[in-house]
Amino acid sequence: MRWVHHNELSDDDMELIACSSLAVSMMRRKLVIKFNKEDTVARPKQMGIRNCAGLYYIRDISISGFTIFEILFELTEDRDIVEQHLVQYKMSLGLD
Repeated sequence: MRWVHHNELSDDDMELIACSSLAVSMMRRKLVIKFNKEDTVARPKQMGIRNCAGLYYIRDISISGFTIFEILFELTEDRDIVEQHLVQYKMSLGLD
């Protein structure tokens, strides 16, 4: 037997907290990441998602060949850390 501790909310979790102050706070800390067709899509580990101290929710809203993730964060600090990881990831790929 094994189990895992993580802070990622599921779709069901989001339904449960839909009208709560937590959901509203998380929506205020939304980060939308768009990868172009030719971009290498960052994995959660590369985005620093697994290091989040608070709750987060990831939704794939990809359209027309673009990979788009919408990420909601409980903590502003987590959003800032993910943004820092994304900058480092982008620089490692040599993208503008």
